[in-house]
Amino acid sequence: MPIRLADREIEVQIALKTEEMARGLMFRESLGENRGMLFFYHLPKQMSFWMRNTYYDLSIAFINGNGIILEIMTLKKESEIPQKPDEPYRYAIEAPVDWYVNHDIEPGDQVRLDFEIPDSLRQ
Repeated sequence: MPIRLADREIEVQIALKTEEMARGLMFRESLGENRGMLFFYHLPKQMSFWMRNTYYDLSIAFINGNGIILEIMTLKKESEIPQKPDEPYRYAIEAPVDWYVNHDIEPGDQVRLDFEIPDSLRQ
């Protein structure tokens, strides 16, 4: 499913259920240039991300309920050090490492999520 970050588009897989969120991008050999994963939370969270069994570095944007990027972090492959932003967030989007930098996307930018989450996918 494509989403827009600032004026750029990225194709994302959506993680809604606990098992999808726990697995994330683990065990994948590659991600692809304009592909990522969107983690959707019904309420603001401050959960940590780590990179166990993830074979490549990632960048992750943490986004509030108004679609504003709060923070962007780089996560190192295979790292088990938990990372989380200082503020609660509603969405997190993992992308290839430096994807945000290479597309001039930074904290404060707007994300457009123009889709509805079907009730059947909600936890």
